[in-house]
This record gives sequence, C-alpha cells and structure tokens, in this order.
Amino acid sequence: SGGMALMESVAEDWQKVTGCVVSEGYGMTEASPVVSMNPLGYQKIGSAGIPIPGTEIKIVNEQGEEQEVGGEGELCVRGDQVMEGYWNCSEKTAETIVDGWLHTGDIVKLDEQGFIKVVDRLKDMIIVSGFNVFPNEIEEVVAMHEGVLEVAAVGIPHDISGEQVKVFVVKKDPSLTEKDIIKQKIETLAIPGRARGKIILKSTVNLDAPSIIAASSMSTGIVLKKAFSIQTAKGVEKVTLINIKAK
Repeated sequence: SGGMALMESVAEDWQKVTGCVVSEGYGMTEASPVVSMNPLGYQKIGSAGIPIPGTEIKIVNEQGEEQEVGGEGELCVRGDQVMEGYWNCSEKTAETIVDGWLHTGDIVKLDEQGFIKVVDRLKDMIIVSGFNVFPNEIEEVVAMHEGVLEVAAVGIPHDISGEQVKVFVVKKDPSLTEKDIIKQKIETLAIPGRARGKIILKSTVNLDAPSIIAASSMSTGIVLKKAFSIQTAKGVEKVTLINIKAK
C-alpha cells in the first residue's frame, strides 16, 4: 500500500475479505522512492514499517528538535537513495534538504519497535485556536461507520479560531444521516495530546457520491483535499458538513 496513509479500518476490511495482510510502506520520489517497509511475515497494520537498510531517519518538531520514541513530528530521511536536489531549483532544494536531511513534509510517530506510523501531511494540518489538528485522525474515526464510503477533512478559515474543520462524507448507505454517525460514539472526538473537539452539525443534504468523487479523486483513488477546499470557497451543495471546534 502506498500513495497516502492507509486507514486501519480499510486494512482490516481487506484482511477479512482476502485473508491477506496489507503490507504498507513509505516512500517519495525524492527518496528514489522507498524509505521504509513492513518486513514480510511481521507486518503491523497501521504502520509504514521500518527503515530499509542504509537509511537513517529522525523525527523533529516545529522547532527542529529531535523527538523521542512515541513523539510526533516531521519525518527527516538520510541515505544513499535521497536525491541531490531539484533540477534548476536551488531555493526549493535548500528548503527540502537541510544539513543532508530530506524533510519529507509528513508527520509521523515512531513506536518502541521502530515502526513508523504516518499521522498526516504537514501541509494538511489544521490549526484550530492554536491546537494542531490532523485530518487523518478525524477521517479514521468517521470512516469507522459502516455507512461511510469516503471521508475527507479540510480546514476552512474562521474569524475567531483561525481555522475550523469541515468534513465531507460520501455515503455508502443511502439512508445514512448525521444522527447515525453521532450514534457511532463520535459526538466527542478525542485528539490525543492536543485538543478535544466536539462535532457540531452545520448543514446536511443528500450526497451525490459520483459528483463528489469526480471532483476530488483521480484514478489512483487518492482524495484530493484541495478540490474540497476550492468547492467550499465556491459554495457546495450535496455534502454533509460537520464543524469541529476546540472546547
């Protein structure tokens, strides 16, 4: 599995249907393209595995301080597979490779066994009243509902909190309502170590899955959150919008 963080619920469903464990990995073009993999026979669901031989990693916070095991921060990579730089883009190269370390732009955490868990993209992070909120954590919770086909959380500007979270839900079950999601025990969404949010329904209308998917996905199946942000700015109908505010 690759391309974006794999939801644990999807991995578990895949294993139930196929009898096979999804083996996740992590990489990017700038790292030619593999950084980590799950060892065969030792796959850990929800993990991007361990660094491949010859690869060094470190996790740094916003101040550039290296984090201990269990800490959250940006993944930095060093190894022979890391590029020398972007062609004819010295400024971009200087931003991305600092002191020989490739700054990936992905937020991860490392467990006691050295397995990497991708939390979210740094650029996708939403800041609500000073709290860092990662869309992937919200999407994981909403996707647990069996009536949800796809979900994407994006940040929208807000005069008081700076940003608010807006969640787009595509129905798998046509009869799904916001009350069904709330019954799934996500009236209160815990965001570990940062904030506790409360789901507040703003507006609901029937969803048109084909139109939403066409506007937000490519043939890869990766949700393009930027498309949701553009649609929000223009005013979108046929979506379920849920705001999450920090208490």
